[in-house]
Formats: sequence, structure tokens, C-alpha cells
Amino acid sequence: MIDAMFTVVAGVAIYLAFAWLALLQERHWESVAGVRNLPCPSPGARPRWQRCAALSITAGLMLCIASHGLGFGTILWFLLLAVCTMAVAFTLAWQPQQLYRVARLMSF
Repeated sequence: MIDAMFTVVAGVAIYLAFAWLALLQERHWESVAGVRNLPCPSPGARPRWQRCAALSITAGLMLCIASHGLGFGTILWFLLLAVCTMAVAFTLAWQPQQLYRVARLMSF
């Protein structure tokens, strides 16, 4: 049961990381937050969000390894990378307003 919980938390962390990286691009930011007039992250804040994304992806790897071991945990992490990347892409394509809370967090 704990293994499944760690896997879900790792997936959420990786999804958020790719959402943060996508929202650093102005086109995606405008599709998510442009209607609500949220300010885009300043150029000085972009490296901070990139570091947060890298830390989140690394945390996902550590969670996968801790719960499933080095062999399967690494394979699971690669699978989660692919699945979460596609999930962010589909979210931005069909329901970009669903990432509004993430954009609101980034605007501070």
C-alpha cells in the first residue's frame, strides 16, 4: 500500500514539474493565465522555478527508488516521466484552464 502511495506522490511531483516548465513558456502562460490577467513570472524568477522543477523530478526518482528498489524504481520513474509529460501536453491542449492554480502559484 505504501508503494502505491509513493508512486502516486512521485507522479504528482513529476506532473507539477513539467507543468512548471511548460508554464515558463509565454505561449502556454497566456493560454492558462492570460484571460485572468495574472502577471507572468519575472525573468529573475524563472531560474527558481526551473530549480523547483528539477528538484521535483529528482524527488520523484528518489520516491520511486525508495519504494520499488533501484532496478524497477528507475524503470518506473522513466515511465512516469513519459506519462506525466503527455498528461501535461494533453492538459495544455484541451483544458489549459485546469492549470490555473499552478499558474497562480507561480505568479507570486
